[in-house]
Amino acid sequence: MFALLVVCIAHTGRAADSAVVLQYHHVGDSTPAITSVTPDRFREHLDILEQGGYHVISLAQLMQALAERTPLPDKAVVITFDDAYLNIFDNAWPMLRQRNIPFTVFVNSEPVDRGYGSHMSWEQLRELSKAGVTLANHTHTHAHLPRKQTGESDADWRERIREEIELAEQRIQQETRQSHRVLAYPYGEYNNAVKDIVKNLGYRAFGQQSGPVGYNSDPLALPRFPVSADYGTAAAFRERLRTLPMPLANVKRPDNPLPHGSRPPLSLQLQAGDWATRQLRCYASGQGAIPVQWQNDTTLATRADRPLPAGRSRYNCTMPSGDGRFYWHSEPWVTLTQDGDWVGD
Repeated sequence: MFALLVVCIAHTGRAADSAVVLQYHHVGDSTPAITSVTPDRFREHLDILEQGGYHVISLAQLMQALAERTPLPDKAVVITFDDAYLNIFDNAWPMLRQRNIPFTVFVNSEPVDRGYGSHMSWEQLRELSKAGVTLANHTHTHAHLPRKQTGESDADWRERIREEIELAEQRIQQETRQSHRVLAYPYGEYNNAVKDIVKNLGYRAFGQQSGPVGYNSDPLALPRFPVSADYGTAAAFRERLRTLPMPLANVKRPDNPLPHGSRPPLSLQLQAGDWATRQLRCYASGQGAIPVQWQNDTTLATRADRPLPAGRSRYNCTMPSGDGRFYWHSEPWVTLTQDGDWVGD
C-alpha cells in the first residue's frame, strides 16, 4: 500500500499549533478503488491546496514543531505516501515536482528488496531521495503488528516486531542514507504493547485513524485522514482541511484487539474552555450517530448501540469550533471474529 499524507494547519492569519493529516494510497486509474485516487483527482487536490493558500512543508518540519511546540505556518501542508508503489513515482511525483512540493514516502522494504513490479526500486527511491524527498519507515513486510503468529510467545512476538521496524530502517538507511525514525503503522493497527516497542526504539508513529494533529496528539498514534475513494471528492477533501484537533485533556478506552461482539466504551475529557459541547456528536462505523452522555462539564462517555463488526472500525467525534471549522477526534478499533481470529487483508 502506498499512501499520501497531507498536513494542513488550523488557524487563519496567524501561526498555528495543529495540522490535518490526509492519507492516500495509490494514484492510478486501474488500482483498487478503495485505496486509490485517479491522477485527475490527485491533481484536483493539489489545485485545491494551491488555490486555498496552503503552505507545503516537510515532514521533518512538522515533527520538529510537534516535539518542540514551535509555531507552524498558517495552513501548512505536509505530503507523504505509504508503501512506495510504482504509480506514485510514475503519476504523483511529476505533478509534485512540477509544483516544487516536498513529500515523504513511508517504505515497506521487503517488496523493494524483492523487486516487486508494483513497487519502486531502490534506484528509483534513491532518485527521489536525491531530489529531496523524505523516505521513512513502514516496516519490512507490512505485517499486522499487534497480531501474534500461531504458537508465538510474547517474547518472540516482541523480537519479531522490533526486527520488522529496525530492518526497514536499516535497509532505507543503507540504500538512501536517510533515517528519520518516524513510522507509519501497517493498516493503521497498533495497541499499547506495540506502542511500547515503538517508544523504546525511539520512533514516533502515525496510525490511519482520521483527525488532525496537534501539540497534544499522542506521538505514538498520530492521526491521518484517508482521502481515497469516496473520501477523496473535492467536498470531502475541503471538509477535512477545515478540522482542528479535539481539545482533549484525557482519553480512556479499552485496548485492541477487542473480543467479538464488543461495544467498547470511550471516555473523553475536554480541556477547560468555552466549547460548543451541546453540539458535540459521536459516530460509529456503519451505525451513524451514537449516544453521548456528559458526566460533568468536561467529560463525556459514548458507546456504540450495536456490536462492532469483526475487523477495523472507528468512533469519530466532532464539535463546531465557532469559526466555520470543527474539532475532530477518532478512535480506531480492531475486533476479533467469533472464533477469536483476526480479520486479514
